[in-house]
Order: sequence, then structure tokens, then C-alpha cells
Amino acid sequence: MLFFYLRRAVRSLRRTPVMSAVMIVDMALGLAIWTIAYTAVSSHTRDPIRTSGRIFHVDWGTAPAVELRGVDRYQQVLAHAPHMLLSYRDAARLSRHEAVARSTRTFTSRLAVSVQQQHVETAARFCTRDLFALFELPFRHGGAWDAAGERALAPEIVLDDASNRLLFDGENSVGRIVEIDGQGYRVRGVLAAMPERVRAYDFALTTAPAIYLPFELFVPLGARPDYLARRSLHGSSMAELVISNDAFVQLWVQLDSAPQRARFETFLQSEARKRHGGQRAARARLQPVASWMAASVPVPSGFLVFQVCAFIALLACSVNLSRLLIVKFQSRAPELALQRAVGATRASVFVQHMLEAVLVALLATELALAIAALSLVGINAIVPDRPAYFALDLEGVWLACAMGLGAGVLAGVLPALRMCQAAPATFLRSS
Repeated sequence: MLFFYLRRAVRSLRRTPVMSAVMIVDMALGLAIWTIAYTAVSSHTRDPIRTSGRIFHVDWGTAPAVELRGVDRYQQVLAHAPHMLLSYRDAARLSRHEAVARSTRTFTSRLAVSVQQQHVETAARFCTRDLFALFELPFRHGGAWDAAGERALAPEIVLDDASNRLLFDGENSVGRIVEIDGQGYRVRGVLAAMPERVRAYDFALTTAPAIYLPFELFVPLGARPDYLARRSLHGSSMAELVISNDAFVQLWVQLDSAPQRARFETFLQSEARKRHGGQRAARARLQPVASWMAASVPVPSGFLVFQVCAFIALLACSVNLSRLLIVKFQSRAPELALQRAVGATRASVFVQHMLEAVLVALLATELALAIAALSLVGINAIVPDRPAYFALDLEGVWLACAMGLGAGVLAGVLPALRMCQAAPATFLRSS
């Protein structure tokens, strides 16, 4: 019986192609706008790793003293940076605690690199080798430098997909040489493209091409951190920066169990009290990846407003679809009255009309996903200041399907109820 009703719904849509097309496009546009807005917001908050419940960012728990509401994203980053970073010595000491399974210290800088007469200034991420494992960064070619090379300050680097395309046209560049400050650095690995992943380990949450270097190489290279919070007076040499209290290092630790987390947190609070001379201080923090992202760079208010407006637009399209369905169903009222007269129940009439509304919603959802996917490609091209490439993930697709189906059901309930409750005799007399 359900298949029979479905065939009738398909036949009804084919009978009025213009109105059917209007209903489908109307619903698709509203759903596409909502899908774009949802993707834009979720790209800022999307958890980048599966094991994020065991990965924590470490800082001393202070916060900006100024109100940041209404401040642009770049200024928010600058205001939060000093409170999210540790000094070189603090990060090294905290990372060596026995409860820590793995850890990585990292910071961002900029370097000029050369490849066969091509000179490029690029973002540089100095990090310990465990960064790639902690954040589950997949390699397309090669792999990370080994522990021995890291200790020996071997001149090796890892390229991300964008920098590999920029420097080597996307070829397998493992073993190739990149010149930095007059010295050759061998490419040890190339990361795979990860358009949907947020680079949580980069404070700026940028999508720009970058190279990765062993952490301790920043001293011989004289690489200055992008974000540096001065805590003491000292000279300009790198040796003085290393022994100073200036904060520029992000520390991420892996704590595999609740007891390990408790032990490390006790140690962290003890170190915080020592740091403040035993005086009462802000409580040092262990933040999971998603919490750190939300605290460090909140979702811009414009994106949230866009998401609210998009939801209102989807509701408006649902209401408009409901009105169009009422007009369409009423034009077939005599035919439906005849069905009731020969024995069709109100329930069967309701199901038949609801199936037509659901079918419109499903077709509109397919069109909306195509429109949203194409629109996101364009948005990526014209919006450079974003934490990740805006792209539909599986969760977004399923949610868009659920929203489309829900909006279709909502739009179809009132027209279907009106048709199944109408008295058949009225329409039979009028026909």
C-alpha cells in the first residue's frame, strides 16, 4: 500500500511540473543557506582529532583583563596569546612529568625558504616530533623525523600539502632539499591534504601553507615567534630568550587515564603556586582540544548571526512550501473526494499527502547539498581569514538531510490534515 501511495505522489509531482519545480527550488535554497551557515560555524568548532579526550593544552589559567566582545578576530588572538603560552623553561619542565604519555611543544614563526632559485616566505611551525602523532596528521609521503635526528638537530623538515604544491608542484618531494638561511634542509615527509581539519596546534588557526621543523632548531635559525609575551627585560639574542620568562610556547600533553590526569593536574597547580611565590594565583588549566579552541578564538559573532538568519530563512521556506502544498492539494480536491466516497480512509489520505511533501523535501535536500557544496568552494576562494577550508563533512550532510526532512514534514502536516478532514460531499457537489 505504501508503494502505491508513493507512486501516486510521484505522479502528482509530474502532473504539475512547474509548481513542483518551484516547491523543490524554494525548499532547496532555504536548506542550502542553512547548510552553508552551519558549515561555516562548525568549521571553527570541529574537533580535529578522534582521541581529543586524552589531549590537553596546558597554560597558567590567566585571562585577558579587557572586554573582547565586538573586537575583530585578529585582535582577539593577540589578546589571548599571552595567556595561552608558556616560557621555554616552563614548557620543558611540565612536559617531563611522569604522568605524561606523550607531549609536544610548538610555536609558529616565519622563514624565507629557497628551492631552485624560487624564494618564498612561509609560515614555519617548530615542534617536537610527537605533534604529528598527537594530532593524527596523516602523511602522503615519508614521515616525521626520528628521535635521534631531533636530539642531534638534524636539518630535516616536513611539508604540508599546500607548501609541497607551492615548492614542488605537488610531487613526492621526500629527499629533496630546501634551503633555509643558507643551509640545506632535507624533506623528510609530506602531509596529506586535510581540508576539513582545524589546525588547533597553531594558535592563529590559519590555513596558510607551512613547513614543520624540529623544535630546537629555532635557536640556530634565530626564528622569532609570531606570538611573544614579554615577561622580563633581556637582550635580543636567542640564548637570552630561551632562559627568560617570556612566553611563546604552546604545550600539549597526552594523559591516558583519569589518575594520570589527576596526578598531572596536582603537579601543575603546585608549579603554579611556586611560580607566584606561594601567593594565590589563577588556577592553571588543562583544556581539551575543543575547549581550548573555543576559549582561544571564539566563533566570530557575524557567523552566529548568519546561522540564526539562515535558520529563520529555512523556516520561512518551510512555511512557503506549506502554502504551495495547500494550493496544489486543493486543486485535486474533487479527485480526493471521490477516493473518500469509494472507501478511502482519512488516514490513507493523510499518508498520501504527507508522502508527497516528504518526496519534495528529499528532492530539495539533494539539490540543496549540491548548491551548498558549490557555494562553499566559492566562499573558500573569497574568505581568506578562516580556520579551515569550509567543506561539508559526513556529520553536516546527515544533519542537512535531517533538517530537510524535518522541514518537509513540518510543511506537509497542515495541508495533509486539511485535506483528510474536509467533507467529501462539498467537493463532489462543486465538481
